[in-house]
Amino acid sequence: MSHESLGCYGIRPDLVNESWSCSRCSANAWAAECCLCNLRGGALQMTTDGRWVHIICAIAVPEARFLNVIERQPVDISAIPEQRWKLVGVLYL
Repeated sequence: MSHESLGCYGIRPDLVNESWSCSRCSANAWAAECCLCNLRGGALQMTTDGRWVHIICAIAVPEARFLNVIERQPVDISAIPEQRWKLVGVLYL
């Protein structure tokens, strides 16, 4: 992940050093996929129920919310209605 995109990820660029790694890499979750769009890779954060979600997907879904808005984690997806979950993978939530 480039230093320019870290603000969107929830980390201040001045806090990044050679040993910093994203949440997915820190968790060794190499095959993690977004529970909202089913795509792998990218800027993923952990949800409150132990799944992974892209930052942009969490922003795009009105019922998803960041418990810590500054750090963009964890992501609470518990308010997403059942009807919306049926759309996962069909189009974009």
